[in-house]
Amino acid sequence: MLKILNNGKYLPVARKDNFNIVTNYEGEQTLSFDVYVKDEIYNLIVEEADICFRDNTYKIKKINQRPKLATIECLLNMDDWKNNFFHNFHTEYKLFSEVVNQIIPDGWIIEDAGTITGRRAITLEGVTSYDILMQCKNTYNIVFEYHILDKRIKVIKPDTIQSRGLYITDELNLKELNYKGDSTNFITRLYAFGKKTEITDDDGEIVNTEYVNFASINDNKNYVENFEYSKNIIVGYWQDDRYLDPQELKDDAIDKLKVLSIPARSYGCNIIDLSRTVEKYKCLDFKMYDKVTLLDSASGVCVMHQIVEYTEYPDDEKQNKIVLSSEFKKITGTIDNIKQSVSDIDTEIKRDESMINEIIRDVQSNTMRINNTYTRGETDVKVESLIQQSTDEINLSLQEVEKTGNETKEKLESLVLDLDGLTNTVKTTSGNNLIRDSMGCFNDGSWDGSFNVDSTNETRSRNMYGYALLLKNGNLKQHIQANNGTYTLSFIYKKLINLANVKVTVNDEEILLSNSDYTEFKHTFTVTTNSVEIEFVSDTDNSCPIINLMLNKGDEKMEWTLNPNETWSDTVQIGRGIRISSSGTDVVFVANADIIGFMNKQGEYIATFDDEGLVTNAAVIKNKATIVNLLIQDINDQTVINRINSNEVEVIDNGN
Repeated sequence: MLKILNNGKYLPVARKDNFNIVTNYEGEQTLSFDVYVKDEIYNLIVEEADICFRDNTYKIKKINQRPKLATIECLLNMDDWKNNFFHNFHTEYKLFSEVVNQIIPDGWIIEDAGTITGRRAITLEGVTSYDILMQCKNTYNIVFEYHILDKRIKVIKPDTIQSRGLYITDELNLKELNYKGDSTNFITRLYAFGKKTEITDDDGEIVNTEYVNFASINDNKNYVENFEYSKNIIVGYWQDDRYLDPQELKDDAIDKLKVLSIPARSYGCNIIDLSRTVEKYKCLDFKMYDKVTLLDSASGVCVMHQIVEYTEYPDDEKQNKIVLSSEFKKITGTIDNIKQSVSDIDTEIKRDESMINEIIRDVQSNTMRINNTYTRGETDVKVESLIQQSTDEINLSLQEVEKTGNETKEKLESLVLDLDGLTNTVKTTSGNNLIRDSMGCFNDGSWDGSFNVDSTNETRSRNMYGYALLLKNGNLKQHIQANNGTYTLSFIYKKLINLANVKVTVNDEEILLSNSDYTEFKHTFTVTTNSVEIEFVSDTDNSCPIINLMLNKGDEKMEWTLNPNETWSDTVQIGRGIRISSSGTDVVFVANADIIGFMNKQGEYIATFDDEGLVTNAAVIKNKATIVNLLIQDINDQTVINRINSNEVEVIDNGN
């Protein structure tokens, strides 16, 4: 029975319509139902109220009230996992059971955690235990079955589920079938190769190219085959520099071919759940991840599929629906509003993540989405456009994504118009630069060592935001996790002090920075330890600006961008006055009818201007100041103060 919590007691929700629970591939559940607004139980329905059904509790997340009915949408109650915060969470190639032991709340149990083999590394910033648990689905390729009342979560690895002999046929238990098929990338033989090594002669000319392969453990064949669907030989090619071990390459090639050797098929099925209504068919009790044989009489094909979504109608089980797929479903869940990076083991999943442009129109409870899905390679990439509108503001955002191979460039510009006037906010994020805080403006603790921030005109003309690292006396170091392969480090530098000794070290390879003119630096190197350490060393303060500091995958220098976890924001607000702010400074310029001045992040004015001049707490004057009858100058490293006749003084435009 569906129940709602009230003053510590659960009360039944008796009058309801369209009650259903949708379970998706990752095990997440959405419970929804309609209730009459005049029903007395409706007074208890508010956001975040507790709903209970069977062995799970849910939180009400959305209420869409109409004249007679209200639609209620609830999600699993995972609050216990959301009250523990980790500023920085890092694991070095640990088992899933070891990771979960670090984050599990008191009283909870994770079933079958020990069955998940394989060690992975995870690095996350600003997350809760829940965020880490969700990331584990991606990293370890697992899903969860939730039992919230028992404080129990069961771990499932869907690709290991064995068939129970279940079947669906239009002659027995299939009411309606919707079918999508795609054999664009269909192959039956896959040639697979790992790391590429180029052999050169004494003159540096390439004379041969070798690849890691598995022929020595595969009957001298550097390919695998799968003729389950078709006996025709259709060849495909796959090469990945991450693979150094022939056995790992072969195992993953077999798994990849399992997907490609059968057309990608998806079925939406309205079924008759005979297991609930007819005693002799109790064996046909469909569950999530079951392997089901679909007897497709229309096409005459009999292929094994997996249940990847289940919609249950507890009040009318004849409406139950399942979604079947013959394609192995990758876990691509996202974690919002956190910074994250995952080890090279997860590169394939990250490569398949959707690049999304969204337009959402939302007026109070009304939501409209425009979706377009297209296929690229092995991945369905979802493109959504989103416009948000509420009663007091219009928010229009545009996100452009350029994807080349494994590299992604991403730009985001946002324009916000509200009732007070115009707010123009330009935000930029990018996904190529592996170095964090490459300008020194974010001050997020990424660098080990001290530095200054350079914002001279020379730097502003070379960096799109106008800032760069300015080396101080000492060492400045950053450690970066990176997949094995070829990388390029690049930046622009200029020695400001000729006698200064300045150098950069990349994974123990030391390079002297000696030019006194602005110089473009590029260094290509190979990573074999899944990590990069970059260190700048200077023996003099403010010796050298490092502009457009960039580390990217590949042997060619890319255009400088921010790190994918960083967002730059410049904002100009025009309405009841003008406010100008930027990610690069702690100061906000404010001009309105009452006051003009500069404000710090705490909202305190540090300098104001009125008809009598400037009021400030402190002033640093680098050259010369004239105060009433006093002339203060710095001459030959000495401060000279002279009293002058005010009648003989005129301060002209250049300050003299």
